[in-house]
Amino acid sequence: MNAVQEYALLFVAVAPVATIAMTNLLLLLAGERGTLLLPDPRPRAAGTVPVRAAGNPAPAPVRVSATAAAANDEMARRAA
Repeated sequence: MNAVQEYALLFVAVAPVATIAMTNLLLLLAGERGTLLLPDPRPRAAGTVPVRAAGNPAPAPVRVSATAAAANDEMARRAA
């Protein structure tokens, strides 16, 4: 193989890795933290994980009834 083909293969192998690394660097410089594509090299500060207050419990799950009439019930009867 000649030199052009060698460098073309090198470029094809390095381009995706360099793209992810540059995206990660730009997000880090813009102030993003915790949303990066690669792990953050800085140590995590204590107390950064949000904790739900005792007076503010998690919302109750929504119950969905299978017996509720369909919004297009008349159309369903016509189709049957």
